[in-house]
Amino acid sequence: MDVRNCSWRHCFLRNQNYARNLIGCYRRWGVHMSEERVRTSAIRFSTEDFPEKHRLEAWRELIGRVAMGADLLPLKEKSPIVIMERRMIGDIGLVKAEQPAYRSIRSKSSLANSPDNLLLFCAEGLVRVEQSGREVTLEAGSATLIDTTVEGKVIIPETHRGGGLVLKRSALEPMLRSNHLDNPNLIPKHDEILNYIKKYITFLWELQPESAAFQASITSHIHELVALMLGAHNDVAEYSAATGGLAAMRLTQIADYVKANLHRRELSLSEIAAQQRVSARYLRSLLESKEMTFSKLVRDMRLEKARHMLTQPQYLFVKISTIAYDCGFGELSNFNHAFRARFGQTPREIREMAKKSARDT
Repeated sequence: MDVRNCSWRHCFLRNQNYARNLIGCYRRWGVHMSEERVRTSAIRFSTEDFPEKHRLEAWRELIGRVAMGADLLPLKEKSPIVIMERRMIGDIGLVKAEQPAYRSIRSKSSLANSPDNLLLFCAEGLVRVEQSGREVTLEAGSATLIDTTVEGKVIIPETHRGGGLVLKRSALEPMLRSNHLDNPNLIPKHDEILNYIKKYITFLWELQPESAAFQASITSHIHELVALMLGAHNDVAEYSAATGGLAAMRLTQIADYVKANLHRRELSLSEIAAQQRVSARYLRSLLESKEMTFSKLVRDMRLEKARHMLTQPQYLFVKISTIAYDCGFGELSNFNHAFRARFGQTPREIREMAKKSARDT
């Protein structure tokens, strides 16, 4: 059964009028799909929506030929269970999937109407990618960039849960020193930027940004970070390090490190800089660009943690001094003064309000 005329490829890749088209495709197999199950920002495909006898056909047609421009060949299961989701944020697409062992083949005929996109594929198991006469083998945690417009193969020998990002070639290519995007390169699992991008992806799946400006900022940051990972022009690297995606990554890493070490009395920007292999001066300038100092960031995060603990049932009868020390404050008087200046109430007042609320419920 050929469903290419239902424009499912267009709706999957562009998210325009996809609800009507996706519903139409499902109904061709006699599967009911209500409009409440789809949203303008996301698409979900599952073979479990289809009768067992149509699952293989639906997966190969809707995901393989129509959405990916490839021929999918299962290596083990004859009636595979496949779940794939895609969400658009600005000009990037988030993709995640649970798929069986399979081989994906992109040929000249299947690529006739393929969009000019790039896929940052993040592996969660063994994956072999062949493209433009070059082969890379991915292990769990590593990644590669796949050009969806050229012939190639992807071989996944075992059931696989993975995902990645669909990127715009027109946005990424001008940032790179080399434009050989059709040659796959192994991005190792310990790559700092790759691991940050993965965290970014997780965050974006949990949060749907509504603001067009926010989406544009995310799109810009993601393309910058991928370019830096692959090899960006110097001007792109300098901009990203100062105010773009790399700067945002460094600031997030500072906050993450502080949060994980709030119990320690002494924290310094120098130790964070050493961990990131950058200068403390550079990190200090990033904080200053946000009208923030490292000492204020640490103090504010300590106070926020203390306030949270004071309102939680499991800490209602823990001494305030113990909470203060656990949050890294060395002197109770300093803690009380800073807490009141920050929240307009004393720690004891916050504690009593939490106790009253617990009694009332």
